[in-house]
Amino acid sequence: MSLKLIQKPGRDAIARDASDTCDGFNNAAIARTAAMARIRDKASKARRAGDTDSEISSWEESLKLDLSERSKAEVLARLAELKSARMPDKFVSKTTGMEFVLVRPGTFRIGSPVTEAGRHPDEDGTEITLSKAYYIGKYEVTQSQWVAVMGNANNPSFQFNSGPVARQPVNKVKYEQAVEFANKLGRLDGVSCRLPTETEWEYACRADTKTPWAFPNFSKALACFAAKAPREVGSYKPNSWGIYDMHGNVAEWVADIYNDYPKQSTTDWLGTGGDPDMPDGVLRGGSFQSATAEETRSSARLKSGQFRSEEWIGVRVVIDGESIARTIRTAADGKPPNQ
Repeated sequence: MSLKLIQKPGRDAIARDASDTCDGFNNAAIARTAAMARIRDKASKARRAGDTDSEISSWEESLKLDLSERSKAEVLARLAELKSARMPDKFVSKTTGMEFVLVRPGTFRIGSPVTEAGRHPDEDGTEITLSKAYYIGKYEVTQSQWVAVMGNANNPSFQFNSGPVARQPVNKVKYEQAVEFANKLGRLDGVSCRLPTETEWEYACRADTKTPWAFPNFSKALACFAAKAPREVGSYKPNSWGIYDMHGNVAEWVADIYNDYPKQSTTDWLGTGGDPDMPDGVLRGGSFQSATAEETRSSARLKSGQFRSEEWIGVRVVIDGESIARTIRTAADGKPPNQ
């Protein structure tokens, strides 16, 4: 039996292999940089020409490249900006007449500074980027709108008086009921309707402010709190983005499972985790039962079991911006909105 000697590669062969590998990486990086430069040039020309479609197409092409996380984030931000610029400022539900306000992508700091009166430790925040446009309800969902979607027999609300309830906010809403309402409304209108995330809610509530409330001199003249009953939606002044009753009236469910905010800057954060059998949700905005103004601050959070049903708990919903854009495009093509 003859034995074959296995010859190990020498140092020169190893060095050549390493060099070839490095050359491969370098060549790929050079090709990627050149391709990105061509795309940027094409996008720039389209922008100068006012050709939004071509600019969007160029940036979407760049996403096929192996971009760094930073470059990818910049491209996605530009795409979101371009697409949201083409969206209408408002949307009205054909099923309920609910009005929605466009909220464009942006970056803000969620939570509150340690010096803010009435704050809690779970308000330690961070910088959050919202990368996609969305439409948020101009008002809290009213009882008449709830009934239009869920049926008259399924109105959970406590009636505070014997007067008309058309513009009274729906109340005693459990988390699952709020999710069901959003899903049904979305199907009826042919759009993607859901609860807002906690970051979306606070971003819309703040409306570019950094103060405890969306108003510099907050008082009971600006919101319903420390009261015996909610008021009709829209009874008070809206914030600068045209959104009503984000402070007080009824507390509003958000989509998140209650959790601490991330420690580092994050894009499109959504609270997850918790007990899978009995997760805690989050209520935002305070309510008419809030004893103090501090409980209605933009950053105030209330941890609550999702099964909870109280006369001070209501809901506000959002619609994904891209689903509105898709509805508009399909309508222009003469197709039903859900196709």
